[in-house]
Amino acid sequence: MKLLVFGQPTSYVDQKAFARMIEKVELSGKVVEEVNSLSRDGIARMEAYDIVSTPALLVLNDDGAVISTWQHALPSCEEIGHAFGVFT
Repeated sequence: MKLLVFGQPTSYVDQKAFARMIEKVELSGKVVEEVNSLSRDGIARMEAYDIVSTPALLVLNDDGAVISTWQHALPSCEEIGHAFGVFT
C-alpha cells in the first residue's frame, strides 16, 4: 500500500500538520510518493486518478487500486490510518 501526495497546503499551519501526518505514515512503514502536480507526469497522473484540485491524497493498495481519496481538504491522521488499517 502507498500514499500518493499531489501538491501541498498553502497555509503554514496546514503545512506543519501535513508534514506530521506524512511522517506518521512513513513511520508506520507505508510508502509515501510525492507527485509534482505541475510536471507532465504529475498532470497525467492527476488525470488518470480524476484529481481536480490540490492538495490531494490517494491511498492505493498493492495492485494500484484506489482505496481512499481526499481532494482540496486534508484528512485527519485517523482517516489516513483507517484507510491503511493503522493508528487504531
